[in-house]
Amino acid sequence: MLPEGYQRLFERAVEVLSADDRIRAQWIGGSLATGLADWASDLDLLVAAADRDHETLAASWRGWLAAISPTVLARPLAFLPGSFYAVTPAFERVDVVVERASAIAATPFRSRLVVFDRDDLDARLPAVDDGGPTPARVAELVEEFFFHSGKVEVLVWRRDWLLGAEHARWLRSVVHRLYVEANGPGPRSGLKHMAASLTLEQRNVIAALPTDITCVRELVTAHRAAAHAFLPCARRLASEVGAPWPHDLEQAAATHVEAVLGIPHAYAC
Repeated sequence: MLPEGYQRLFERAVEVLSADDRIRAQWIGGSLATGLADWASDLDLLVAAADRDHETLAASWRGWLAAISPTVLARPLAFLPGSFYAVTPAFERVDVVVERASAIAATPFRSRLVVFDRDDLDARLPAVDDGGPTPARVAELVEEFFFHSGKVEVLVWRRDWLLGAEHARWLRSVVHRLYVEANGPGPRSGLKHMAASLTLEQRNVIAALPTDITCVRELVTAHRAAAHAFLPCARRLASEVGAPWPHDLEQAAATHVEAVLGIPHAYAC
């Protein structure tokens, strides 16, 4: 599915990692594991280190990365010691996540395909999320929409329309995430697979959302369009899954938006 160079990169990674006894298991992750990979995908790898060796393995990641491939860019992921993303001279992109063996049972990275497994760690993985909507996720998206869509005063007072464009793109992104939630179950995909997780009608709605903001009038238009795209679907989905609706937050945000942007009943849709 990926360009030929990725096969050589993968084979070299397996050779280097399987020879290191500190590494107890290796998996393929990301879009290759979920079946969404194509020619434009990256190589995502996950490894489990023995707990006693995790700290030393994490500290030496640049050394074992160099044994796998030369790179033109290699940056650590601060929240996961030993984990990193890197780019080879041929611009192959590889992401590696390093976890403690004891943490596998609670890992958030659930979709993966085993490459080697010395200690039967694969059997400890939590069940893969089927992607179906849950009350918690729906409630989180609804709260996020009201909280951030109501934060418009900085745009109006400062006339920072570069920030206004980012605000409009954020509105579009939360609509996209809600639609993905509504379409479950199915493999979850990130922003690199925006269209693949949507129906044709949903794609058309999102494509029509304004993202170029150069004045208050265009901000008002973008706000209204996002509300009409988001709220009918959110109300239906919340009702279906039993997610609580934040009525007080909605009312506070609506009152604030009306005061700042002059939109009456901003969320009455």
